[in-house]
Amino acid sequence: MKSSLALLALLVLGVSASLHAETYYVDLTRGSDAHPGTQESSFKTTAKAIKTAQPGDTVVIAKVDFPIHEMLTIQNKSGVPGLPITIDGQGNLFTGCDPIKPEDWLEVRPGVYRNDHLVPGLKVGSKGNAATSQRYFMVWDGAQNRMGRSSKGSQTPFVALDQLKPGEWTYVESEIAFYIAIDPAKKLADYKIEAPIRQNGVSISGTCTHWVLRNINTTHVINDGFNIHGHTEDFVFENITSTECGDDGLSAHERCEVTVHGFVSRRNSTGIAHGDAVSSTNDHLVLEDNYGCNLLLMNGTHVFTNSTVSAIAPAGGRYGIHLMNLPVAGSDVTTNVKFVDCQIPFPPNPDPNGKPPFMVDDGAKVEFSGSTKLDGDITRMPAPKQRAKPAAVGN
Repeated sequence: MKSSLALLALLVLGVSASLHAETYYVDLTRGSDAHPGTQESSFKTTAKAIKTAQPGDTVVIAKVDFPIHEMLTIQNKSGVPGLPITIDGQGNLFTGCDPIKPEDWLEVRPGVYRNDHLVPGLKVGSKGNAATSQRYFMVWDGAQNRMGRSSKGSQTPFVALDQLKPGEWTYVESEIAFYIAIDPAKKLADYKIEAPIRQNGVSISGTCTHWVLRNINTTHVINDGFNIHGHTEDFVFENITSTECGDDGLSAHERCEVTVHGFVSRRNSTGIAHGDAVSSTNDHLVLEDNYGCNLLLMNGTHVFTNSTVSAIAPAGGRYGIHLMNLPVAGSDVTTNVKFVDCQIPFPPNPDPNGKPPFMVDDGAKVEFSGSTKLDGDITRMPAPKQRAKPAAVGN
C-alpha cells in the first residue's frame, strides 16, 4: 500500500511539473540574481538558476564570447522520471583559471616572484596538498604550462628554486608557496599569466537523478572537467568537452550511473577515469592526446559505441587504455567493458619504456563487436590485491 501511494505521489508530481515547466535564463552580461530568470530579466549566475529549477524545467545559459569564470555545481537535487532538469550551456566555456594579480606576488629577487596564498586550503604538512600539487599547472599567454607534470602521467620533480628560469614556475611544499620567474627587465603585469583556482568545471555530488546537461565546455580546472560523486541515475550528458584540465576530463565515483552522448576529451591527465561501481553508456566519444592515459576504468560496467578511444599515450604518459579490476571485500563488482563500432588506434612503434598501450587486468572482461577496429594486441596484467572498501580513481 505504501509503495502504491508513493508511486501515485510521484505521478502527481510529474503531471504537475509538466503542466508548469519553466525555462530559466542566465545572462552573465545583463542578468541579476534579483531578477525572475525570464529571457528579458535573466539571472546572473548558474547557481541561482539551478537552485530555482524544478523537475521538467530547463536552464538556458546565454552564449557569451568569453570564458565563464564559474564552477557549475549541482548538489543533492533531482528531477523525476520523464521530467529531468535540463541545463543547456549553449556551447559556453567554463574555465577554472583567473588572471593572477601582480599585487599578490612578492618579488624575492630580480624576475622571481613568490605567492604563499595562491591556493586556499593548503597547509604545511597536510597529506592533502599532493592532490593539488600533482595536478597543478599555469597558463602563460593562453598556453598551458604543466612543467612536465601530470597527475596520472609524468611527475617530473618541481624545479629547484635556485634553478628556476624565466618562463617557468615551481612549488615549494615546505613553504606552501608558488614561485614564478620572468625576464628581470620586465614586470609581472607584462605577462598574461593565469592560475587555476576552481577545482572542477562541472561538479555533481550527493543524490542527483534525472538530469540532462548539454552543450557545455570545460577547461583549465585543477581537478576534473566533469566530476561526479555520490549517487546518480538517469544522468545524461550531451555534446560536452574537456580540455587541459589538471586531472580527468570526466570522472565518476561511488555508485553513479551516467550516459554520455558526444564527448571530446583532449590534453587532460586522462580522458575518462571512472572508479568503484560506476556504470556508463557512451557514444560518439573522442578520447585522445591525454597526458596520463585516454581511458582508465576501475570496476563497473561500461559500453562505448561509435567512438574513438586511443591506445596511444603522449610523451610522458603511462599508457593509452587501462581496464583495471580491483575486487572489493564482500562485493561482486568487477570490470565489464564493451566496445561497439569503435576505433582504437595503437602507436606505430613500441613504447621505448616498455609501457603496453592497452592493458586489461586479469578478471576484467572486455568485448569488441560490430566494426570495432583494434590496431594491436591487449596486454593482460595481474589483478591487484583485494581492497577493503571502494577507492576513488581521483578526487
